[in-house]
Amino acid sequence: MKLITKTSYYYIGFSIIGFIIGGIIFYHIIFSIINSRANDDLKTEKELIEEQIIHSDSIPDFTPYFGHQIVVTFFDHHVIPTYALNDTIMTDTVSNEEIPYRYLISANNKKHKSYSIEIFKPLINTNQLFEDIFFVMFIMFLFLLLSLILINYLISRKTWSTFYNTLKKIKEYDINNGEGLILNQSNISEFMQLNEVLVQMSNKIFHNYINLKEFTENASHEIQTPLAIIKSKLELLIQSLPLNNEQMTIVQSMYEAVTRLSKLNANLVLLSKIENSQFHDTANVNLNQIIESVLANLEDIIAQKELKVSKNIPANPVLIQMNPTLAEVLIINLISNAVKHNIKNGSIDITLNDKMLSISNSGLHMETDPKSMFDRFKKGKTTSESLGLGLSIVQKIVNLYKISISYVYESETHTLTLMFLK
Repeated sequence: MKLITKTSYYYIGFSIIGFIIGGIIFYHIIFSIINSRANDDLKTEKELIEEQIIHSDSIPDFTPYFGHQIVVTFFDHHVIPTYALNDTIMTDTVSNEEIPYRYLISANNKKHKSYSIEIFKPLINTNQLFEDIFFVMFIMFLFLLLSLILINYLISRKTWSTFYNTLKKIKEYDINNGEGLILNQSNISEFMQLNEVLVQMSNKIFHNYINLKEFTENASHEIQTPLAIIKSKLELLIQSLPLNNEQMTIVQSMYEAVTRLSKLNANLVLLSKIENSQFHDTANVNLNQIIESVLANLEDIIAQKELKVSKNIPANPVLIQMNPTLAEVLIINLISNAVKHNIKNGSIDITLNDKMLSISNSGLHMETDPKSMFDRFKKGKTTSESLGLGLSIVQKIVNLYKISISYVYESETHTLTLMFLK
């Protein structure tokens, strides 16, 4: 959820709560005013009626004069003075509707006259006015709420434009371009500080990246050179001098260790380059062709282990957009892994289509946790000759190209599946 949306939700929520509370207060104020006005009218009418009673010898007809129900009763004895104002509901005999009334009851003794006055004032017009007022207030509430939401959105969008621009620049920033992060200026203090910190941080990361990249390249070059020299000298030693079995075993183990170290150095450099996104060039890579080429290169090892290879590959080429070198490394590591971790007289099944690549191989159950099989230097005891970097390289490549990878072990068969996301 975006920040503008989040703050808008809070703003709308608190606005609605505020308007509801305000509406309740407004209701009670209006209700109080209307009741007060009705009470004043009833009191005024009572006073006028009392004047007519005191100064008149007969009972006047007040109904047509005031337009609502008035009952005046005379008594030949003193009454207890009373006074009350209240609400009631009466049924209209004509329309058979229940109508709300505000009524006043007063009893008094003045100038040797004892009487009671009952005034019933219908509130139907008042209630209708009350409903009209609330309808208008509701329309005004909606208008004000929508206006405030729109104003808040426009102000927030304008205010946060610098932030979203900064976020866009960070997302698009590529450290391999050789340029520092350039952000737009802002007149908002907090965003200015944020941009300054981000620029400083990106510059530091860029310099550290360059230093690490140079160190990796230099270290790889400096290590690879003496390893190549040692390897060539050992080859000359084996070819030139007559060695007994013990000496040959020692030299052979040295040669294998140097070869292993050379491969380890090359794989670590490859991992570093993948992590640093140094493979920019992409093309439509023919996976069919790469699979056939890799199987041909591993033909001797496959024959030595007497493995049965079955392929379910379409005649039409399956193309995938990625770096050709990384595509070849990916297939080599997957098939090599299936060969190395296989058993004598085992099998390898390769299935390829536009959506997925699946490579299955027979083999013993893994002694390590399958969840850690893509970690560096993770390997089973049965394959000590493995460097433990093949699947780590595979993981880095599929992550780079948003390819989904999964592993399943079932019926003594290991299966690695790549799903090509469109």
